[in-house]
Amino acid sequence: MRLIEQREVERAFREYPVENVTVVRKEAKCWYFTFQVVDPKTGIPATCSLGTQRGELRCWADPRSLFSFLDDKFGVSEGTFMLKDETHEEK
Repeated sequence: MRLIEQREVERAFREYPVENVTVVRKEAKCWYFTFQVVDPKTGIPATCSLGTQRGELRCWADPRSLFSFLDDKFGVSEGTFMLKDETHEEK
């Protein structure tokens, strides 16, 4: 998964076909979203998520806030969700 800054996420939603928007629960108070966009140069789909300015995954404590963010910023009104992060190893 590739972390990108908000301006790049906004550009992706504005200029490219975005698919498979997924909200993921990483842990109790850590929710994030992923989406797929086709790389215009290679034609290969890439899974991306919003990163912070420090290069960390941007998470929300409340999924309702995340759903509002997706709707308000990008007009996302449907997608899927996962209650376990498949890339996160459980200990």
